[in-house]
Amino acid sequence: MAVSIPEPFFPQASPWKAAFAGSLMVLGLLLFGAGCFTRREHSAKLQEKEKQEKLRRAKEEDQRAEDEALKATDELQADLGQRNSAYLGDE
Repeated sequence: MAVSIPEPFFPQASPWKAAFAGSLMVLGLLLFGAGCFTRREHSAKLQEKEKQEKLRRAKEEDQRAEDEALKATDELQADLGQRNSAYLGDE
């Protein structure tokens, strides 16, 4: 006496399905890693850009302050020249 059990009753996993699932998982991990790396690099670039913008603004403010100081110096020199000529002219 023999019992015959048809093959579909005990399905066997195909080896390509396991390889496909493993490949998808590795690909997903690689994509996730690449995304994290890209995001970190982008954040670093943004921080560097903001830092350079702050330095540029500080430089512009320093230049503006220097120009104002030079203008004030020129005005004081002109006023001193007028007072000097008035003083020397009165003698």
